[in-house]
Amino acid sequence: MWPSAVATLSDSAVCLRQKLTETARLLVHGSDLLSSVLGACDPSALPSYALSQLAAGIRRDDASLLRKGAAELAGLGIGLTPAGDDFLCGLMLAAWFFLPDPVRVCAPLLEGARGATTTLSFAFLDAASKGHASSVWCACLRELKNTRTNTVLQEHMTRIVAYGATSGADSLAGFIWGAALMEPSCQR
Repeated sequence: MWPSAVATLSDSAVCLRQKLTETARLLVHGSDLLSSVLGACDPSALPSYALSQLAAGIRRDDASLLRKGAAELAGLGIGLTPAGDDFLCGLMLAAWFFLPDPVRVCAPLLEGARGATTTLSFAFLDAASKGHASSVWCACLRELKNTRTNTVLQEHMTRIVAYGATSGADSLAGFIWGAALMEPSCQR
């Protein structure tokens, strides 16, 4: 067994949002969600109502808004792990990486998704809500925490987007979108 716990960012003096976005723009992927988050396509790939609920829930520490936003995204898309669920997983990983108390965000997100998606996808959401991820995600977050070169980070992100048809890229979209809201050191 390997440890699946997500690395946490301890140095809030580092601005990673720009590095994440710049590096992700170099990736080859087929995700409308990631393209939308990166500003490379029509933002309608992401339901604005759900995103506004999630953003307000994170900013206000409002569990009700987080549940509502998650309920709108859960099950969105096709496949065994729908794109909306993958996005929520990435968002939860961002919470574990950036926030001192990620459970305040992740627990309501999981509650909002309950009953709205596949059993397998909910298992992934449950694991992410507890701060667990695949070895590929864990390696990427360790690299991001160490903030070495963009080339090494790009290699890790390429491994993430290789998962599923778009699952990896959709979860990366959730992580990057969440980073823009959660990273305390970046000026908004």
